[in-house]
This record gives sequence, structure tokens and C-alpha cells, in this order.
Amino acid sequence: GSLGVAAALSLVCMAMGREPRHDVAVTGALDLRGNVLTVCGLEGKLRACREGGLAALLAPEAAVTAALAELAASEGWRRPR
Repeated sequence: GSLGVAAALSLVCMAMGREPRHDVAVTGALDLRGNVLTVCGLEGKLRACREGGLAALLAPEAAVTAALAELAASEGWRRPR
């Protein structure tokens, strides 16, 4: 079984009494040991974040690296600093 990173983030925010940021998207899953699992289809999620005007997308680093390499080759994207 796994829990979505967004669901886990929501639980942490509730426990801390803080609202999550509304300009940041989150994707990924946590296994039962708390390890972050990779995700597929990140290119589409990155495009949607850009089109939606979101400030950031939190995702597993390996998936981001692969997705940005694909987008850089096809659409000229680059990783923000």
C-alpha cells in the first residue's frame, strides 16, 4: 500500500495548524516505510503547472530529472535555479 505525498502533506499541515500553499502542486507516493516512490507522466504535470501559473511542483527528484530532460529535448525547457 501507499499514501500520496499530497495526502501526507495535508495531514502534516493539519497537525501543525497551517494551510498548505495554494500555488504549489505535489505529486508522488510514499510506501509503508516512508520512502518516496517515483511517478510517471510528469511531463504532463509540469506542463499543467506552467499553464496554471503555479509557482512549483514538488515531485521525486529522479522523475523531475527525467521529465525535464525529455521536455528540454522536445520543447526547450530548462530546470529553474
